Amino acid sequence: MLGISALNFDIKQKLDIFSISDKIEFIEYGVDVPQDFKILKEYIKKCNDIPKIAFHLPLKLNSFEDIMPLRQSNLNYIKSIIKEGLEFKPLYFNMHLGYAFSSEYLVNKNILNDLCISYIEELLEIDENVNIYIENVYTSNKIGGCDLFAVGVNQNQLIHILKNLDSERIGFCYDTGHHMIQNETFDDPSLFENCILHFNVNDKSRDLHLGLKQGTKFDSVYFDKLIKSHEYKYTLLELSSNELLTTLHELEKSDFFNSINNGRSKQ
Repeated sequence: MLGISALNFDIKQKLDIFSISDKIEFIEYGVDVPQDFKILKEYIKKCNDIPKIAFHLPLKLNSFEDIMPLRQSNLNYIKSIIKEGLEFKPLYFNMHLGYAFSSEYLVNKNILNDLCISYIEELLEIDENVNIYIENVYTSNKIGGCDLFAVGVNQNQLIHILKNLDSERIGFCYDTGHHMIQNETFDDPSLFENCILHFNVNDKSRDLHLGLKQGTKFDSVYFDKLIKSHEYKYTLLELSSNELLTTLHELEKSDFFNSINNGRSKQ
């Protein structure tokens, strides 16, 4: 199933693109504050063809927070976001794991991982329709320093969390752009048993969210190989509107759309 990303500032443009391309079946909408839901409702009620919805949870979610009052406040806030999001009957919720002091993570990794697992377990307990995908990220800070760093930059960090959660409603979100920057190995088959794809590319130093372009190494042939490398439940084009239009045009010239599905039916 093919989808596109959207945020509160570009949801109108993304819905316009959705309306003209019947190959797009859903929108993953990023939510940071409750007002984002109101903006989404205002725009989709004007749509003749309403997209299926998924959500990206707030980027400041932190499942590793170990100061208990801060942790509970963060957890309660994310719970409230999920509960409101469930009104849209979402396909899934996508999340980053959060942050830890690198020196503390090095010494107390098991304790912090247990905190992370219990945090996500509480999210799953909200409703049986909560499906969560955990996304690989990148960090500019090194293990062992005194700065916060993002956890989930390599497969060992992610596999431990996923295996200990042991739920069919938990999976892995493979973000190609984050992978390019972090340059870690992601080849463990267990990660891809229940997996979605966030597609975007960059210059290996900045998270630019670029798309496909003919005449470069990132063309439809590259994308076809990427798609066939694993069985992705959902494929998301996480791109700006301009990059998205160029990418869709590139895919239209290839056999990609014929290979995945026939798109949604036009009314």
